[in-house]
Amino acid sequence: MKTAVFGATGYTGRVLMRLLLDHPFVDRVIPVSRSAAGETVHGRDPGLFNQYPNRFTKDGKFLSREDILGAEPDAIFSALPPGDSANYCGPFFKKSVIIDLSADFRLENPKTHESVYGQEAPFPRLRSQAVYGLAEIYREQLTKADIVAVPGCYPTCVLLPLIPLIRRNLI
Repeated sequence: MKTAVFGATGYTGRVLMRLLLDHPFVDRVIPVSRSAAGETVHGRDPGLFNQYPNRFTKDGKFLSREDILGAEPDAIFSALPPGDSANYCGPFFKKSVIIDLSADFRLENPKTHESVYGQEAPFPRLRSQAVYGLAEIYREQLTKADIVAVPGCYPTCVLLPLIPLIRRNLI
């Protein structure tokens, strides 16, 4: 599987690349950065590059989004900030599975998104297609998802212990 990581120079992006490079089904990782396109992964994270020297595309350089428009990765992981993530992923909807770590697709209702996050909801028509990425609850839906809205750490740690109690009518 060929994957791309948007926001690959940030902490979350670097950790995500390491996890993907350790995954047995991932052949290549395309590191994408708005600020470091053209720079080498080795220059930013020598340990990561030295551990996986042949697993990056384009000579181990960070690429821009425009550089990969024809590459059509199987999956794109976006570690960009909310408000930027969905728009940056825009050209890849329907071409790659989008796994969004920001809050851009977590809430289906655009008005709720606007009231919670204080910004206009990106791609309102695509929101209903996003599957909330809590695998313990939505495992079956995630296998067919084109857009995965990765839940934040607080909702995850609250929902995982509560959902079994709710299902058993204990609360």
